[in-house]
Amino acid sequence: MPWANNPETNSLRMKYNAAFAAHRERSRALVEANMQGIVSPEQISAEARARLELEDAQAKFLAAMTQVITGGASIEPPLQT
Repeated sequence: MPWANNPETNSLRMKYNAAFAAHRERSRALVEANMQGIVSPEQISAEARARLELEDAQAKFLAAMTQVITGGASIEPPLQT
């Protein structure tokens, strides 16, 4: 795995892991509050923000891994015929 030794991808991997943990925590809190019937708009928006941060971190991490693996070459999807 060439991306495993790359400092940039390691940094992005750590950010992704932190975003994943934050989203998991917010989701659990939202589920628990929902089961108790005390969901607040702040909890919903906090979970939504955490999900967006997770999606952003994932996209950046995957893009960096792709850059390292392909040596910076562009990967085009196959043409649909």
